[in-house]
Amino acid sequence: MKESMLPVAVPEVVQNNIVDPQGLNELQRKILSAVQESKDLTVTTDASLDKAGFFIKGFKEISKKLESIRKEIVDPMNNEVKSINAFFKLLKGKYEGEEKRLLDDSNFHLKKKREAEEAERKREQEEMEQSALEEAELFEDETVLDEVPEVEIKREKVSDRSENLATTRKKMWKVTDFDKIPRKYLTINEALVNELRNRYDFEVKKQPIEGIEFFFEEKIRVK
Repeated sequence: MKESMLPVAVPEVVQNNIVDPQGLNELQRKILSAVQESKDLTVTTDASLDKAGFFIKGFKEISKKLESIRKEIVDPMNNEVKSINAFFKLLKGKYEGEEKRLLDDSNFHLKKKREAEEAERKREQEEMEQSALEEAELFEDETVLDEVPEVEIKREKVSDRSENLATTRKKMWKVTDFDKIPRKYLTINEALVNELRNRYDFEVKKQPIEGIEFFFEEKIRVK
């Protein structure tokens, strides 16, 4: 508590950009004085409740004044930040479309190459199986084969890498059967529940959603 009773040191950036430094100093003194007066107040009666409301209202007014001073300082800085961000966004916009085009073309080329490799692998597999079948038919003992033995074709994988590009794999997921998903992976649709809360008649005792309770929560409001 002793530390909180000391004034807060004003940073150099605030000192250099504040419009009314005396007003800020006065607010600091007002804060320390109000806290000093209110710190021993315990709300146990209607009179002390009214006194607490007085201090709460005073702190709310201080917050508004502090926010006004803060905005006077940061708004010009935020405008500069917006200007800087807009400049670099404009620069990126000069090449982002071309970058996307090249990426799309590269992915399309790699997809076609894999499809061609897979088609070639299947063709060679079928040729080897056909050759094995023809050899089996030449057996003099006319032994009937229950099934044609599978012949595995091992082909050297052609790398997808180029000097500057490499393919990556991204882990993804999708829902295949919602009813089989364990409950721990399901979340409440808060937007839908809030929309129903706004329409629900709280004077009716029956709850509109099984497993969710709608109720009033009371909070102190400054008049």
